[in-house]
Amino acid sequence: MVVLSTKELSSKTWPDFERLAPKQGQCWCTYYQRAKPVHTGKDPLIADRVNHSYKESLVLQGKSHAILVYDGKRPVGWCQYGPKEELPRIDAGRGYRKVEPLISDKKLWRITCFFVDRDRRKQGIAEAFKRMTIASYAKNFAK
Repeated sequence: MVVLSTKELSSKTWPDFERLAPKQGQCWCTYYQRAKPVHTGKDPLIADRVNHSYKESLVLQGKSHAILVYDGKRPVGWCQYGPKEELPRIDAGRGYRKVEPLISDKKLWRITCFFVDRDRRKQGIAEAFKRMTIASYAKNFAK
């Protein structure tokens, strides 16, 4: 049985995210954090550098939320979430445009990305992490 733990993405956990994120691709989980796409041409190295820098600046400013999941000390996944203000592109999708907006005095939080390291898939991590993420997400949603 895998024993997992979680930590919030922050300047302290940034190095762990930095080790894990390249396994996901060049986006660094920034797609929804920009109002408009950034065109970096077809060079994946440029996209990687631009998105890495942008994500790091958001994390250091406290404007990017995610939960990192660990197996021991090794980061094996993450889930990005945040309020609409941090994720301006979330409402641009066709699916969101079809949904009637919720009227509430509470801040509406959204989950935009869920990633498990390819080397750790099919080991039950996603299911365990999903339960942990929902619990942590609910705690922040209640704020």
